[in-house]
Amino acid sequence: MSDINPILTHPVNWFDYFGIFKDIFKDVKPEPHFKSDTEVCFLNPNDLQDDINKTTFHLLPDNRIKVCKENQFGIASGIFISKFHLLSAIKFKNDFRAAESFVMYKLMNLEIPYMRIGIDYFKLIDGKNNWGGTYKELKKWSKDEMKLDHTPNILKFVPKYDAFCIEPDNLNYSAVHDNRYNLYVPFLHTPHPGPVTPSMIPASMTVMKHIFESNNKLTEGFIWMKCLYEYPKQMLPILVLLSEENKTGKTTFLDWLYQIFGDNSTIVNPESMSSEFNASYAKKNVLMFEEAFFHKPEAAEKIKRLTTGRFIQLRDLFQAATNIPLYCHLIMCSNKIHDFMRIEREESRYFILKILQVSGKLNTRIDKDLFREIPMFLKYLSQLPPIDFTLDRLILTKEQTHTPHLLAIKNESKTWLHKELEIAITKWFAEHEYSKEFKANLSEIRTTLLSGDRDAKVNFIKKTLLNEMKIPFCENEYYFEFDNESNMHNGATFHFLRKNFTYLKIKI
Repeated sequence: MSDINPILTHPVNWFDYFGIFKDIFKDVKPEPHFKSDTEVCFLNPNDLQDDINKTTFHLLPDNRIKVCKENQFGIASGIFISKFHLLSAIKFKNDFRAAESFVMYKLMNLEIPYMRIGIDYFKLIDGKNNWGGTYKELKKWSKDEMKLDHTPNILKFVPKYDAFCIEPDNLNYSAVHDNRYNLYVPFLHTPHPGPVTPSMIPASMTVMKHIFESNNKLTEGFIWMKCLYEYPKQMLPILVLLSEENKTGKTTFLDWLYQIFGDNSTIVNPESMSSEFNASYAKKNVLMFEEAFFHKPEAAEKIKRLTTGRFIQLRDLFQAATNIPLYCHLIMCSNKIHDFMRIEREESRYFILKILQVSGKLNTRIDKDLFREIPMFLKYLSQLPPIDFTLDRLILTKEQTHTPHLLAIKNESKTWLHKELEIAITKWFAEHEYSKEFKANLSEIRTTLLSGDRDAKVNFIKKTLLNEMKIPFCENEYYFEFDNESNMHNGATFHFLRKNFTYLKIKI
């Protein structure tokens, strides 16, 4: 009997083997009289001459119980029954399902799959992913179905919490915080116990080098991955993977992240950014976009808020909106290498990499190899130098996330007038090689610099200079007439400096 694992046995078998005889009679009224550890006595209510010292139930050496006389529980005298049978009859009025629940959740201490959050009931359901890993899914459940499956006795064991919370932690997870149930799913993997070298994780190193090293950002890539794993609450720049070709490994990278972070990650449809409902992603930690293309300004603004916001208003169908903490990390893939979204000049939230096609023979088992290496990869991340939180609120500085692809998209994101003004101003400085600066009013900018372009309305020019180009503006000052330093005027002017327009090469 000692070789049997109680966790792997049916509750009936478990109690028949390991159940304690005396425990069957705890809290039973009237109180029984124990002649010994294996004999218990009850007065027979139908026999006024009955002797309290006469055995009612006797536990035999083979773990069966002999019913020795008539009793108040209606169990026939002279038969042999199991310990579980007696438990069901005495404690649960022969309701064996209620007795099973008692054994599983009270005596065997198995994890009860149900819970009550506020006034609603939920069930944790086990599942398996495509790589052989397991996960748990929390689904709303019916109280009536629970009672039907387990009898009302199950409600005695269901844990009760006041509300939900979101507390991401991959290293020291806790399911409950201040009697609130944590929506962050327990991390699926345990790091390898011993030291790990790069040679022990060849598939992981291949992917990291392909994604980051080809952009000269391997160190930054490991910092990004280490922080994502060890500090899931910490804000990080949006990782963007761009390529026009197929078979570049972008999807493999996303699948790998899902293997690591499980149900705390999700694939997001870019169209969801334009929807008012966000329940599909607002509670997740890792948001992945397979084919990102955001042509609407409001979608781009929502992306920025997801990266650096502290709270988000959770909106779902048929439910009242509520504020929850926001801990989102975004990874985007796109084949729109020049214009997947509009990025302003001062924007620092993006870490944009151009991904090349995979060279050489394809590893058709890469997903399985990556999954097998996860415990060792996590240990390797933990061996890397500690994260420096003092450099930037997004951990990686502007210099660390700067790439030619980010600059190209910023240039492509400019309005046509912004581009025309840059070209015109840079050309003027090229023609006036000794001038370090000049001032001009809106009329002069339109008629001289832009040659009176009909589409360049004065208000549009002013808005572009102020909001997009951030050109210094003075409402009233004395200045020399544009392109004619012999005349001085008084009025509203924009101030242009040569040093701000040296990055464009203009052929005259």
